[in-house]
Amino acid sequence: MRTSLRFISFLLVFWLAGFIWFVGAIERKQPSGLSPDLVVTKTGIVAVTGGGGARIEAALKLLAEGKGSRVLVSGVAPGTRLIDLKDITPHLDPGLYDCCVDLGPKARTTLENALETESWAKQQQFQTLWLVTTDYHMLRAKAELQQRIPEANIIPWPVPSQAVPEHGWMKSPKAWKILAIEYSKYLVARARIAMGWS
Repeated sequence: MRTSLRFISFLLVFWLAGFIWFVGAIERKQPSGLSPDLVVTKTGIVAVTGGGGARIEAALKLLAEGKGSRVLVSGVAPGTRLIDLKDITPHLDPGLYDCCVDLGPKARTTLENALETESWAKQQQFQTLWLVTTDYHMLRAKAELQQRIPEANIIPWPVPSQAVPEHGWMKSPKAWKILAIEYSKYLVARARIAMGWS
């Protein structure tokens, strides 16, 4: 009985220590400027769906700023059309959708987002990928994508979360719950990657 309690206590301490690290490692700031060796024609932009239209909007702004040549919106609902995305980002130039946006309707999980992105990036022969997702989701999304395309240069572009703001989130039970779930998913993803399970 004591051995079991000690083991459970050890796991709890391990989880809490990791959770503190995870919260501190969340990338909140978006990188500024373009890398001098970034080749736009060899650079893609991936928006992992979720969080309303904020991620899609952020990806389209990167495209408009010339930081990539094409956008993949990964994990859209089956039957989603480009016109549907235009409707949720009405203040952006609709021409961006017409020329340079691809829809990925197969992904339902972060791992599937990575698989969908891998296929798209190799087809487009992209060497660099901007990864656009919510800030607290970035660590897991980047780990999954880097596992699938280790040769790619992945640049995080975190989108601020309203549910887990940088300041004041500790007062929100909802934020604690979101972070605890995301950290647990991150641990599972890391364990799976370490064991070589795809």
